[in-house]
Amino acid sequence: MSIKIKYNNKNKCNTNKNSIRPMSPHIQIYKWEWTMIYSILHRASALGVGKIMILISLLVLFLPNEFSLPILIKNYTIAKIIYFLSVLCINYYIFATIKYMVWDLTKGLDLTTAKWLGHSSAIATIIFTIGIYSYGLFN
Repeated sequence: MSIKIKYNNKNKCNTNKNSIRPMSPHIQIYKWEWTMIYSILHRASALGVGKIMILISLLVLFLPNEFSLPILIKNYTIAKIIYFLSVLCINYYIFATIKYMVWDLTKGLDLTTAKWLGHSSAIATIIFTIGIYSYGLFN
């Protein structure tokens, strides 16, 4: 069953007659763009960084003295996964924040540069995460 919606071109509608997308704050209506995806990921990584800090604080407070975080990371698979995800969140948050700081300087606001900044922050996140994870795991 499909629902047909008629839009009045005079109010709350795009001026492009070929487009039927209304101007609305609802995310289901907007066409997904890379900058939108990176913005959502930045918010999610900020939440992840907060949860990581709480988790590390609780582990340091309540772990017995014979355990330490490096020992947990070397011996338990779930600790390795949590370590990888935490490094990923922290790295993405850092690189996305650098991107937003560049935008605050009113640089790189055109669409192609904004996409390039988003892609480069994601690529830098992957490279740095793999580097830090492998260095921490093997040393």
